[in-house]
Amino acid sequence: IPKITSSKKELRKKYNIDSDIFVCLIVGKNGESVDRKSLLAQFEAFGQFQKGKNCKLIYHDSHSTDLSSGVINLKNIVDKIKMHNKIIVTDKTIYTDQQIAELYCLSDVLLCASKSEGFGIPMVEAQFHGLKVISNNCTSMFDNTSWGVCLEPKIISKSINGINSWSHADPNKIAETLTDFYNNSFEKYNMKPIDKNKY
Repeated sequence: IPKITSSKKELRKKYNIDSDIFVCLIVGKNGESVDRKSLLAQFEAFGQFQKGKNCKLIYHDSHSTDLSSGVINLKNIVDKIKMHNKIIVTDKTIYTDQQIAELYCLSDVLLCASKSEGFGIPMVEAQFHGLKVISNNCTSMFDNTSWGVCLEPKIISKSINGINSWSHADPNKIAETLTDFYNNSFEKYNMKPIDKNKY
Protein backbone atom coordinates (compact mmCIF):
# COMPACT_ATOMS: atom_id res chain seq x y z
CA ILE A 1 0.00 0.00 0.00
CA PRO A 2 1.59 3.31 -1.06
CA LYS A 3 2.56 5.74 1.66
CA ILE A 4 1.05 9.19 1.24
CA THR A 5 2.99 12.09 2.72
CA SER A 6 0.84 14.93 1.41
CA SER A 7 -1.83 16.33 3.71
CA LYS A 8 -5.54 16.18 2.91
CA LYS A 9 -5.48 19.91 2.26
CA GLU A 10 -2.56 19.56 -0.17
CA LEU A 11 -4.28 16.70 -2.01
CA ARG A 12 -7.52 18.65 -2.29
CA LYS A 13 -5.55 21.50 -3.86
CA LYS A 14 -3.76 19.09 -6.23
CA TYR A 15 -7.08 17.66 -7.45
CA ASN A 16 -8.85 21.05 -7.46
CA ILE A 17 -11.39 20.17 -4.76
CA ASP A 18 -12.31 22.78 -2.15
CA SER A 19 -11.19 21.88 1.36
CA ASP A 20 -14.64 22.46 2.90
CA ILE A 21 -16.46 19.94 0.68
CA PHE A 22 -17.53 16.58 2.11
CA VAL A 23 -16.21 14.01 -0.36
CA CYS A 24 -17.68 10.54 -0.87
CA LEU A 25 -15.64 8.10 -2.94
CA ILE A 26 -16.66 5.00 -4.87
CA VAL A 27 -13.97 2.77 -6.35
CA GLY A 28 -15.66 0.10 -8.42
CA LYS A 29 -15.90 -1.39 -11.87
CA ASN A 30 -19.19 -1.06 -13.75
CA GLY A 31 -18.13 -3.71 -16.23
CA GLU A 32 -19.38 -6.97 -14.78
CA SER A 33 -22.45 -8.84 -16.04
CA VAL A 34 -24.42 -7.73 -12.96
CA ASP A 35 -24.32 -4.74 -10.61
CA ARG A 36 -22.21 -6.60 -8.02
CA LYS A 37 -20.69 -3.36 -6.73
CA SER A 38 -24.21 -2.10 -5.99
CA LEU A 39 -23.55 1.14 -7.83
CA LEU A 40 -27.26 1.76 -8.40
CA ALA A 41 -28.07 1.65 -4.67
CA GLN A 42 -25.03 3.73 -3.72
CA PHE A 43 -25.70 6.42 -6.32
CA GLU A 44 -29.34 6.52 -5.16
CA ALA A 45 -28.14 6.86 -1.55
CA PHE A 46 -25.86 9.75 -2.47
CA GLY A 47 -28.77 11.33 -4.35
CA GLN A 48 -30.86 11.28 -1.17
CA PHE A 49 -27.99 12.49 0.99
CA GLN A 50 -26.66 15.33 -1.19
CA LYS A 51 -29.69 17.62 -1.08
CA GLY A 52 -28.74 20.91 0.53
CA LYS A 53 -25.25 19.69 1.47
CA ASN A 54 -21.81 20.87 0.43
CA CYS A 55 -20.62 17.54 -0.95
CA LYS A 56 -19.26 15.71 -3.97
CA LEU A 57 -19.16 12.11 -5.12
CA ILE A 58 -15.97 10.92 -6.79
CA TYR A 59 -16.50 7.84 -8.91
CA HIS A 60 -13.39 5.92 -9.96
CA ASP A 61 -13.68 3.07 -12.44
CA SER A 62 -10.23 2.24 -13.74
CA HIS A 63 -11.74 0.63 -16.85
CA SER A 64 -14.04 3.40 -18.07
CA THR A 65 -14.84 7.10 -17.78
CA ASP A 66 -18.18 6.77 -19.58
CA LEU A 67 -21.09 6.80 -17.13
CA SER A 68 -23.47 5.56 -19.81
CA SER A 69 -21.56 2.33 -20.47
CA GLY A 70 -21.41 -0.77 -18.30
CA VAL A 71 -24.08 -2.95 -16.77
CA ILE A 72 -25.75 0.06 -15.14
CA ASN A 73 -26.25 3.30 -17.07
CA LEU A 74 -25.02 5.61 -14.32
CA LYS A 75 -25.61 8.69 -16.48
CA ASN A 76 -29.35 8.00 -16.32
CA ILE A 77 -29.14 7.92 -12.53
CA VAL A 78 -27.15 11.16 -12.43
CA ASP A 79 -29.77 12.76 -14.70
CA LYS A 80 -32.67 11.40 -12.64
CA ILE A 81 -31.41 12.62 -9.28
CA LYS A 82 -30.00 15.86 -10.71
CA MET A 83 -26.50 15.56 -9.29
CA HIS A 84 -24.48 16.74 -12.31
CA ASN A 85 -22.74 19.44 -10.29
CA LYS A 86 -22.02 17.01 -7.45
CA ILE A 87 -20.21 14.21 -9.29
CA ILE A 88 -16.58 13.92 -10.32
CA VAL A 89 -15.69 11.04 -12.63
CA THR A 90 -11.97 10.31 -12.74
CA ASP A 91 -10.31 10.25 -16.13
CA LYS A 92 -7.62 8.01 -17.60
CA THR A 93 -4.85 10.00 -15.91
CA ILE A 94 -5.85 8.40 -12.58
CA TYR A 95 -4.65 4.81 -12.72
CA THR A 96 -1.66 4.16 -10.43
CA ASP A 97 -1.84 2.72 -6.91
CA GLN A 98 -0.32 5.97 -5.66
CA GLN A 99 -3.08 8.06 -7.26
CA ILE A 100 -5.84 5.82 -5.93
CA ALA A 101 -4.29 6.08 -2.47
CA GLU A 102 -4.39 9.87 -2.87
CA LEU A 103 -8.12 9.62 -3.61
CA TYR A 104 -8.55 7.72 -0.33
CA CYS A 105 -6.60 10.38 1.55
CA LEU A 106 -8.50 13.37 0.15
CA SER A 107 -11.95 11.83 0.72
CA ASP A 108 -14.18 11.70 3.81
CA VAL A 109 -15.84 8.33 3.28
CA LEU A 110 -15.60 5.34 0.95
CA LEU A 111 -18.88 3.82 -0.18
CA CYS A 112 -18.27 0.10 -0.53
CA ALA A 113 -21.69 -1.47 0.04
CA SER A 114 -21.33 -4.17 -2.62
CA LYS A 115 -23.79 -7.01 -3.07
CA SER A 116 -20.89 -9.43 -2.62
CA GLU A 117 -17.12 -9.21 -2.15
CA GLY A 118 -14.48 -11.92 -2.23
CA PHE A 119 -12.24 -9.71 -0.10
CA GLY A 120 -12.86 -6.03 -0.76
CA ILE A 121 -9.42 -4.58 -1.46
CA PRO A 122 -10.55 -0.92 -1.79
CA MET A 123 -12.29 -0.96 1.60
CA VAL A 124 -9.22 -2.40 3.34
CA GLU A 125 -6.84 -0.03 1.55
CA ALA A 126 -9.07 2.93 2.43
CA GLN A 127 -9.04 2.03 6.13
CA PHE A 128 -5.24 1.67 6.04
CA HIS A 129 -5.19 5.33 4.96
CA GLY A 130 -7.58 6.35 7.73
CA LEU A 131 -10.63 6.70 5.49
CA LYS A 132 -13.95 5.64 7.00
CA VAL A 133 -15.99 3.13 5.01
CA ILE A 134 -19.65 2.25 4.66
CA SER A 135 -20.11 -1.38 3.68
CA ASN A 136 -22.86 -3.99 3.41
CA ASN A 137 -23.18 -6.94 5.83
CA CYS A 138 -22.41 -9.61 3.28
CA THR A 139 -19.52 -12.04 2.68
CA SER A 140 -16.13 -10.60 3.71
CA MET A 141 -17.33 -7.04 4.30
CA PHE A 142 -18.46 -7.66 7.87
CA ASP A 143 -15.05 -9.04 8.91
CA ASN A 144 -13.13 -6.35 7.03
CA THR A 145 -15.04 -3.30 8.26
CA SER A 146 -13.40 -1.78 11.32
CA TRP A 147 -12.95 1.95 10.71
CA GLY A 148 -16.46 2.35 9.43
CA VAL A 149 -19.99 0.97 9.48
CA CYS A 150 -21.24 -2.33 8.06
CA LEU A 151 -24.95 -1.84 7.39
CA GLU A 152 -27.64 -4.49 7.33
CA PRO A 153 -28.83 -5.14 3.77
CA LYS A 154 -32.28 -4.35 2.42
CA ILE A 155 -32.69 -7.83 0.90
CA ILE A 156 -30.67 -11.01 1.35
CA SER A 157 -30.93 -13.00 -1.88
CA LYS A 158 -28.61 -15.83 -0.97
CA SER A 159 -27.07 -17.22 2.20
CA ILE A 160 -24.50 -20.03 2.50
CA ASN A 161 -23.79 -21.66 5.88
CA GLY A 162 -25.49 -18.77 7.63
CA ILE A 163 -23.36 -16.12 5.90
CA ASN A 164 -24.93 -13.60 3.54
CA SER A 165 -23.41 -14.26 0.14
CA TRP A 166 -25.53 -11.97 -2.05
CA SER A 167 -27.30 -9.02 -0.45
CA HIS A 168 -28.82 -5.81 -1.74
CA ALA A 169 -27.62 -2.68 0.05
CA ASP A 170 -30.21 -0.34 1.55
CA PRO A 171 -29.97 3.17 0.00
CA ASN A 172 -31.94 4.70 2.89
CA LYS A 173 -29.53 3.35 5.51
CA ILE A 174 -26.52 4.46 3.48
CA ALA A 175 -27.99 7.98 3.16
CA GLU A 176 -28.72 8.14 6.90
CA THR A 177 -25.18 7.03 7.75
CA LEU A 178 -23.71 9.54 5.32
CA THR A 179 -25.71 12.27 7.05
CA ASP A 180 -24.28 11.21 10.42
CA PHE A 181 -20.76 11.25 8.99
CA TYR A 182 -21.39 14.65 7.41
CA ASN A 183 -22.49 15.98 10.81
CA ASN A 184 -19.53 14.31 12.60
CA SER A 185 -22.02 12.27 14.61
CA PHE A 186 -20.27 8.97 15.29
CA GLU A 187 -21.49 8.18 18.82
CA LYS A 188 -23.78 5.30 17.85
CA TYR A 189 -21.15 3.56 15.73
CA ASN A 190 -18.54 1.18 17.09
CA MET A 191 -15.61 2.18 14.91
CA LYS A 192 -11.96 1.49 15.59
CA PRO A 193 -8.84 1.85 13.45
CA ILE A 194 -8.15 -1.16 11.30
CA ASP A 195 -5.68 -3.70 12.72
CA LYS A 196 -2.91 -3.41 10.14
CA ASN A 197 -1.09 -6.41 11.59
CA LYS A 198 -4.05 -8.61 10.66
CA TYR A 199 -3.43 -7.86 6.98
